[in-house]
Amino acid sequence: MAIYRSELSAIVCGVNAGMTPIVAIQSWQGQYKSGFVEDLTKKRGDTEKLNAIDKLAQDSIARARIKRNAKWECFCALVAKYSADEAERANAVNELVKLCDIKCTEEGKRLLIWLWAVEGKQRRGLIGQALDLFSSISERTFFRRKKEIFNCLNNLEGLAISEVKEVLGDVL
Repeated sequence: MAIYRSELSAIVCGVNAGMTPIVAIQSWQGQYKSGFVEDLTKKRGDTEKLNAIDKLAQDSIARARIKRNAKWECFCALVAKYSADEAERANAVNELVKLCDIKCTEEGKRLLIWLWAVEGKQRRGLIGQALDLFSSISERTFFRRKKEIFNCLNNLEGLAISEVKEVLGDVL
């Protein structure tokens, strides 16, 4: 039986191994019953249910396997995009700045990599900062560089996901 639903869930759990606290549910939560017949409406997943300690151990094993078998730049891309630890994300972004060979300043690369890594409302604020930072070049050049970095990082992420399929095939 599988432990993770997909490669992406394995990556997110592996990258964030040890970040989520192990907490027990409150006693009233186990006693609550809804008005529906839960056995009939409950969706059973194909994934194995683990207790908190076993889940932590499995996530740690997944992280170690991903880190050991994936290319370093692929692992950095995964950490930059999916990690919950901001310090770890910042270190991964700094590593990607060193590895990315796009013609741009380090500060510009860092900002564009953060732009790729963040989601939602944060992205809008970073686009404004990036346009201010790149005010000396044309908007067309800015979007070309942004596209080059995004393509590079998307390729790294895709490569890492395919490597995860091979490495964690037994738990997916």
